[in-house]
Amino acid sequence: LMILWKAMKPSYYERETIIMAVPIGAAVVAGALGGFTKTMTGKALAKICYLFMLADGQCSDTEKKLFTQACKKVFDVDANTRERIEEECEKIPVDEGPDNWRMVIREIGKVMDEEHLDNWLDKNECTLLLWTLINIGYADTEYSKPERIVTDYVAKEFKIAQEDYYALQDIAETMTSLVEQKEWLKLAKCTHEEFSEEMNKIEETMKRLEKSIATIVEQADIGA
Repeated sequence: LMILWKAMKPSYYERETIIMAVPIGAAVVAGALGGFTKTMTGKALAKICYLFMLADGQCSDTEKKLFTQACKKVFDVDANTRERIEEECEKIPVDEGPDNWRMVIREIGKVMDEEHLDNWLDKNECTLLLWTLINIGYADTEYSKPERIVTDYVAKEFKIAQEDYYALQDIAETMTSLVEQKEWLKLAKCTHEEFSEEMNKIEETMKRLEKSIATIVEQADIGA
């Protein structure tokens, strides 16, 4: 299943489209980040992204594919740097138990402190980063509890408005359901007219949700 991930950004960001092969249930919109003051910022954000994927104890093949695309299209990180990030993260000792969110939070905190991300990211970029993490969380069809704990932490550390955070989660969940509806519709016994009508309704709903994401990002409210 080829899902179109449209980069929802304020108008001052370069517009781009990312096409990725993802399973049924994957979120369909990714926020792209651009125009960072320092090259190191992109690397730091990519590391946060990879650490996030380890929250539930493992990094799925689908998540790794999305991470490769994100490094190229979102974080502007080359292949060599991406491989070093992967190696660094995989070498970090994991926590005992079925998940790994405590280690992930510790390591993300270190990255944020070392790179002083609060000085380099504006409120729009912080919200777009959070949206990217939420999307990756849905990539393997399950936005797991450990992943939610980590996004809770990131949202709190970047002081993202709670209503914006919840709205992004709700939108991602709704879009996941719409993707599943599209797949069900392809298997349903219906006329061509019925198929087209229902598919158009789904597409229109997804477009409205994409606009909602753009609005949330552009009007992101991060407190002091």
